[in-house]
Amino acid sequence: MVRGAIGLEQGSKEHLCYPRNKLFDKIGARSLVVDPDPYGNFLMQGHDWATTRDFARFGLLHLQDGQFAGEQVLPPWWTDEVIQPSAAEDGYGGLWWLNTNQESQEDVPADAYWASGVSDQRIHVIPSEDLVIARNGHTDVADWNYVNSTIIDAVNS
Repeated sequence: MVRGAIGLEQGSKEHLCYPRNKLFDKIGARSLVVDPDPYGNFLMQGHDWATTRDFARFGLLHLQDGQFAGEQVLPPWWTDEVIQPSAAEDGYGGLWWLNTNQESQEDVPADAYWASGVSDQRIHVIPSEDLVIARNGHTDVADWNYVNSTIIDAVNS
């Protein structure tokens, strides 16, 4: 949809460079790599790799409503749109899990949302705490409620 709106031909050099030129470089995420599927679609759901710091930059971009270092990188409405609960699952928005019902993270503010990858690689955004928590690893985390609430307590003390 976006590609069509900006007139990029799928598979073209401009299309393949778009995430790097228009997003990742603008937030200083030099390590962030997104591979397209066989049809040239960027999925951002298991086909992306980055350092923990660059994942945190992606979270910070969302925490700041699409702004980074004073530049509006994403449309101002973007974050509000992707954290709206979907019709099928009220705990899930546009590629972000939502804590609106506080079922999985009852000790974490209801405005928290997160991207979740393999082996519990995560980007947590907690607007009411002005906080981004990023985690890379090769093991699952047993209790994200405990981890996040402990970090919030440590930051606030």
